[in-house]
Order: sequence, then structure tokens, then C-alpha cells
Amino acid sequence: MTKRKQAVEPDPLDYRKQILKIAETLGNNEALSPTQRAYLILAFHDIANGRDANVALGVKFRPGQSEKAARARRNMALIMHMVAALIEPPNDIGLEAEPMTLKDACEKLTPIAQRLAGDDDEVMYDVAYLLKYWNENKYLHDIWRTADEPGSPYY
Repeated sequence: MTKRKQAVEPDPLDYRKQILKIAETLGNNEALSPTQRAYLILAFHDIANGRDANVALGVKFRPGQSEKAARARRNMALIMHMVAALIEPPNDIGLEAEPMTLKDACEKLTPIAQRLAGDDDEVMYDVAYLLKYWNENKYLHDIWRTADEPGSPYY
């Protein structure tokens, strides 16, 4: 299986998720992975040299970034994952479902997208927007997603 091209740069929510995994690993008296060790070594080095800990750990949003936008991207990644499952059901794992058209899947998921968005963004999350988002974000078409991918809504 080939690895998908990373389509999204990690944001502070991804680094917070990584820190949570490190805390769980340490709490279970397990060894850190090489990636986790490298992340902590670099961050601790930067902190020791006077860099702000939130910046060194990557958990602070930079100018032009917002937590609200990062959470909205995760919500849309979740919705697009559901769209992928509806148009290409994973029947090889025992789920027997008929595939839907892309339009039908988006119609079915629009109310969920609107609830995830909340009241202030509800107008934007209609069928047309979901179809447009699907067509503009090809990297979200894969039904098999992992929690470690940048922008993943999963923990």
C-alpha cells in the first residue's frame, strides 16, 4: 500500500494530540517512539535556549491561524470521511451497504455538517458546499484514515 501525500501541514491541534499521546506513553511506562523522542529533544532544546514553551512545542497558533478554523477543517475531514464511506462502503469488513451517489451522500450528511459547524456557520454548510469541498480536497477521498495524519479528527 502506498502512503498518501500529506495534504495538510500539522497545526497546534495536531501537536496537542501528539503531546497527549506522549503523556499516555510515559504514564504507561512505555518507551517513546523515535519520532516522539526527536520532537521532545528539539522542543526542550528550544525551551532551554529561551524560546517560549508553547511555540517550541508547536501548541500556540501563529498569526493568521485560528483554533476555530483548525476545528472546522477537522469537522470537514470527518464529514468527508463519512462521504467516502457512503459512496464506497467498506463491504470487505462485513458491512453490507449499497453505495450512494456523491450528491445523495452530501444531502444525507448536510444536517450533521451544520450541527458540527454550530449556529454561526450554518448557512455555509449546504449540499453545494460539501460537493465543492469534496472536489477541492482529493486527499480526503480515502476511506482508510488514521489518527496520525495532520488535520485528522480522530484521536
